[in-house]
Amino acid sequence: MKGKLFHRAGYKLENKKADALLETFRTHFMAEVCEQNSLHEKRSRLIWCNLLPGCHTIPTENVPRLPVAPNQKVYYYGERDNEMYATTFSEVCAFLRELEPWGEIDSEIFDDTFTWYIAITHEDISLVYGLETRAELNGLWLIEKLKTDPEFRKA
Repeated sequence: MKGKLFHRAGYKLENKKADALLETFRTHFMAEVCEQNSLHEKRSRLIWCNLLPGCHTIPTENVPRLPVAPNQKVYYYGERDNEMYATTFSEVCAFLRELEPWGEIDSEIFDDTFTWYIAITHEDISLVYGLETRAELNGLWLIEKLKTDPEFRKA
């Protein structure tokens, strides 16, 4: 994740801009992280471990199938190197496809609307909030289509 990760379609953000975006993300999607915990409770400092409930989990390999336009401008925040990039969703997906099996990343993907996010975890699962995941990703698209589209039922 170092250097010009998204050099074809994006750029690394300056710290001030990245900090402001990250603070807005935290305000929208994170629970408060307690600084002091009991001796028996250890809270993770990773963002995805402290997100508010309500997300779906999917295998990370299915992220490119999410309903986000390939040319959609997104922000990619890599927690391990504390760097944020402005890029496109297709560039993020290309990065994920090229990731080595032993490559561990913890990152968040979101856009300017702050209505959705994708959290990529080193556990090979991704947390998705605000994007429809059931229909295409779980193979139930036909059932959903039959229930919601009268024209499709006639065909």
